[in-house]
Amino acid sequence: MASVPLSPARDASLLYGVPGALLTALVLIAGVTLTWIAWRATAQAEERGVRDAVAVHAADVQLTLENRLLAHEGLLRAGAGMLGAVWPLTAQQWRVFCSQLSLAAVYPGVRGVGFAAPIRSSADVEYWSRVAEPLGFGKRIATAAADKPLPETLIVLIE
Repeated sequence: MASVPLSPARDASLLYGVPGALLTALVLIAGVTLTWIAWRATAQAEERGVRDAVAVHAADVQLTLENRLLAHEGLLRAGAGMLGAVWPLTAQQWRVFCSQLSLAAVYPGVRGVGFAAPIRSSADVEYWSRVAEPLGFGKRIATAAADKPLPETLIVLIE
């Protein structure tokens, strides 16, 4: 069997066709790989940026809440100090104390400050009825005390 000589044009197309297709495939694979690497790096950088921004915002919110809780703790301590220093209290004394607190400016969201005192005897009922009369609910104290056993009754002054 004799081999048929190939024509020079056919030799050239085989010679240049296979490496050309291989080069095209390599360029395509390299382009896709580089695009994926660039996308992945950008996505990771964006994710880190968002995570850092959320962490900064969370720290800011935490600091704000801590400051507000400390302010409210100060308010509770001031009330406890007032009740410890001036007991039994009158409605006028409580009003003066509350007016000095500047609730709206210093404690946003706090609409009133109050305390509860137990009524254990009929003398307590008389005293707190007299104290609460300027606030408009002295008669309700006497009525509430008459309806329930004395150890369960509380008077609450809120300003």
